[in-house]
Amino acid sequence: MLTGEMAKYRIDDQVRAAQADRVARSTRAVRTADARSGARRVVSTIAAALLWPIKH
Repeated sequence: MLTGEMAKYRIDDQVRAAQADRVARSTRAVRTADARSGARRVVSTIAAALLWPIKH
């Protein structure tokens, strides 16, 4: 019985670790996407300002 309980707790620990890894991975992906979209917005604004027709 003791061996069965140890196996159950070990499996539970592995499931918790896998869940934490999935959450961390999705959080990193969201942060990276936010950073990229912010940088893309800044670059597109600068490009639009530089390419704006200026009357002399």
